[in-house]
This record gives sequence, C-alpha cells and structure tokens, in this order.
Amino acid sequence: MKRVSLKIKIATAILLFYLLAAVIGPSIANKEAIDNWNNKMYWSDNPKLVPPEWTNILGKNLPPTENLEPSRIEGNVYTYEYNFHYSEAPQDIIVYSESPQEITINLTLPNGREYTLYRGISRSKIRLGMMFVTMKMIAQERGLNYTDSDLIFGGGLDPIFIGKDGPEEGTYVLEITAERKPEVRVLGKSYGILGTDSIGRDIWQGFIWGLRETMVMVVAVGLTAVVVGATLGVLSALSGIVGAITDGLTKLSTILPLVPVMVMMVPITGKVTYGGHLEVPFWSFVLVMGLLLFGKIARNVRALVETELSKEYVESAVSLGGSRWWILKHHISRAVLPYSVYQFSIVMPKVVALVSLLGFFEAVPGFNWGTLLGSMITENQLFSMAWWIVLPIGVALAFFAMAFVLINLHMEEEFSVR
Repeated sequence: MKRVSLKIKIATAILLFYLLAAVIGPSIANKEAIDNWNNKMYWSDNPKLVPPEWTNILGKNLPPTENLEPSRIEGNVYTYEYNFHYSEAPQDIIVYSESPQEITINLTLPNGREYTLYRGISRSKIRLGMMFVTMKMIAQERGLNYTDSDLIFGGGLDPIFIGKDGPEEGTYVLEITAERKPEVRVLGKSYGILGTDSIGRDIWQGFIWGLRETMVMVVAVGLTAVVVGATLGVLSALSGIVGAITDGLTKLSTILPLVPVMVMMVPITGKVTYGGHLEVPFWSFVLVMGLLLFGKIARNVRALVETELSKEYVESAVSLGGSRWWILKHHISRAVLPYSVYQFSIVMPKVVALVSLLGFFEAVPGFNWGTLLGSMITENQLFSMAWWIVLPIGVALAFFAMAFVLINLHMEEEFSVR
C-alpha cells in the first residue's frame, strides 16, 4: 500500500481544521455583534484600539477590561474594589445606573486619600475618565502636572492611578450611594482574544464570524475559475468558429488587469449602504473574479489538450471513426480532470492573496476577513500600528494558502515521476 506523503497529511490537517472552524464559528460568535458591526453606539462601552489580553504574557502589563461586582452592600452604599497592579491606567471606568436617581461616587486610593468624583442626579452612563475638571483638580491636589490636552487626548484617569513615581498599585475602592444597584465596568488597555479597533469593535467576533464566508468565497472563486478555464481551454483547442471564439476569450482574460477591473466593477455590481459602506453581491463577485482568473488556466489546458490530440491513440480513434467530441469525452477528459485539480491547487493561493488585497478597497462581498481589512482604510486605522487586526488574518490566510501549495507540490512530484 502506497504511503500518504507528509505534504498531503499536513495539507489535509490544515483544511480539516479550517472546515471545522467554519462550521462551529457562527455558533461561537455573537450574531448581534455582527449585525451591529457598523453601529458605533453598540461598541461605545468597549475600550478603543487596544491589543488582546494575552499580550501581557509577552511582557506587557496592561489592565484588562472587566466588570466589577460589589464586595460589600450596606443599605444604599455599594462598595466596589479594583485591584490595580498594572503599568498603565485604564482607559475609563463607566458607572451604569437607572436614572433618574440621586447618586454619589466616592473613590478611595490605596494611600487612603478619598475623593468625590460625582454627586447629583444620575445619568444612564457616568464616565469617570471624562470628568476632566474633577480629574484636573485631583491632579493639582496631588501635585501632578496635567494639562487639559493630557487628560483629553492622553488618559483621563491618569491623575488617579499614576503618581509622581509611576503607577500606584493597590486596591482602589469605589463607594457608590444610590437607591438601586449600579453596574461598574472598567475599560482597560487590553481586551479579549484579539483586541479592539478604533471604534471598540471586538476583532475576535469579526474574525471567527468572517472565517466561514471567507473560505466559501475563496473556494467558490477558485472552482469558478477552474471550471470555466478547463471548459474553455478544451473548446479553444478545437478547430472552427467555437475554437476561435473561446481562444479569443481566454487571451482577453489573460491580459486584463485583475485588481483595477475588480475595483471598477464594485460600483457597477454593488451599492453604497447606510454609513457609506460598499455592499457587493456574493455571486457577482465570484463570477467576475472567476472570469478574470480563468485565462491562464484555459491556456494551460489548451496546451495539454493539443498535446493529447497529437498522440497516436487519438489518431487511431479518428481512423476508426471517432468524432472530436467523442474523443474529448472519452479520452481527453481523463487527462484534463486531474490536471484541473492541479490547476485548482495553483490558483487558490493567488485567490487568497487577491481577496486580502481587495479587502483594503472594500471590494469583497458580505462580512468576511476582507471587511476587517477594509476598515483599516475607511476608518483611518492603517497607521495606528494595530497589528492585532491585520496579523491574525494574514497568518490565517497564509496557512490556508499553504495547504494548497503543499497539495500542488505533491502533485508536481507525482507528475514528474510519471
């Protein structure tokens, strides 16, 4: 029994992993989050443009995002304790309350100093990090030099957590006096599995939800290009008007610049949705991209068919009365089918690269990894150094493409042996 090569084993393992992830991905992701992907208000309670929490393993010491529970309740006084042992202050602390009600928020620092951060009629959200006047007064009292710009564009909570000698670690106590229990959320400097973008969107939700549609789209484009290319490649090898027309089509496909044509086709086949986002129909994208990619495949298949037609067994079949169509169906197809699989393994890495590139132009349909890449351009995040948005997608696409590269290498070895 012939042993399965290591390349095929690795490629199969990669593809099975992606298949499993594509199947279970939508059940892991939060569909409500995806439906509100472009709704900025939905993500307003997340920290903005922060890396994943696991980056702390790499030497970072950033506060995570978390919800606090009361450590003590005495009448209308709710006490929350926040154990701070990080290198930077949180982005913000939000107090949620059922308005309207009288509410008082007091904060006790690890050194025992107590400050009243808020007193009055409650709002649905009280953002402590945006109380710039209060924070500036605290900074002055503590002998810290913070300007308005420092607080607005830097860290609104720095006067509380950052002293003259750096971060002041310890337990910070929030005492909130209110008729009904408030909720407290700390917006840290790290978040979840894959961090957030400049709006506060959970990148992990977009990544895991977009995986399936990305895989379906890439495979659909590859299959379309190979099926059309193989069919027209066979037909172009025939003599007569059919061969001349298909030969001309394959030549046209090979000379068309793919990316400019795809970007040009977006306003023709798609539309602009509410919020200024492009919406491209899935099958229009697949068909157009497949038609732009089939040219080289068709030319290669044509060369294969012409080689097969010149062989002796074909001439023998013709002398016995076999028509060209009969020969193509019963003889040439046996060579074209495995060669088409080989061409599929060649074109898939190219499709993966093109989908990544077109994502930056928002020229890809539906919600997929191209959507995440496109937001880097449309929302001016390209120079934010947010590697956690691009790197996971790039690595995932690279591994997916690598599976087909391994299959391609294996098939080349098999063909060379034969």
